[in-house]
Amino acid sequence: MDNSNDEKDALLTGDVDFALMGVPTVISQAAQGGGIKIIAGGADGGSGLMAKKDITSIEQLKGKKIGYVPNSSQEMALRLLLKSAGLNPDSDVSLVNIGYSEMSDALARGDIDAFAGAEMGVSLAKIAGASEIPSIYNTDIGKVNIALAASDKVIKGNPDMVKVAIAAHKKATEALSSDKSMWKQAVMKQFTFDSAALDKALDNMWLHWDLSDTYQKQCGELAKQMVAISSIKKAPAASEYIDDQFVK
Repeated sequence: MDNSNDEKDALLTGDVDFALMGVPTVISQAAQGGGIKIIAGGADGGSGLMAKKDITSIEQLKGKKIGYVPNSSQEMALRLLLKSAGLNPDSDVSLVNIGYSEMSDALARGDIDAFAGAEMGVSLAKIAGASEIPSIYNTDIGKVNIALAASDKVIKGNPDMVKVAIAAHKKATEALSSDKSMWKQAVMKQFTFDSAALDKALDNMWLHWDLSDTYQKQCGELAKQMVAISSIKKAPAASEYIDDQFVK
């Protein structure tokens, strides 16, 4: 599917039973009535703050155009980094809504000065010579990005299937994490990514299935940031968007 919102809708309608999707979308749905929950970890990282060659620090982003995806974990991290540098994300920079797949090309053309994006765009920009501003992970959100989710209907109505799915997910994440060559080969079979860019991208992703206390705390911080930018009115309790009974 094209994006996490499509996955959310598919979960709610029952078109799919499980989805690997953005954590902010699950939190947002919890704040608007719920119906889906994170049942296992997925992939952390996969993000980057890339800029023109002459931009090497957060402070230099003042007055610049920055590509982003609204309500993404990258947007939240970007806003935290800008604030930490004394910049107002809503007035000191220009945030440009642009799709992940378009970001590296937009930066190369000069349409934007920087972007807070996701793989593969981050690694493609690196290979093209863009500057990477460290580090998008140095916030209270950490590397939180993608998780495995299911609807409340599936969780309550078919817990045995959920157990089977998470067991398979656990084996897969552990196997691929321990053998990146296998991981790369599996990806290359499905997508026509540049080999060198994919190598860089895999070094910027961390697969996991568990839902540690630290991870859940970072998700909570993400929810707070979503409130701060008025993406949601109130941060939901962790139990409203995380169900860790199966991973336990």
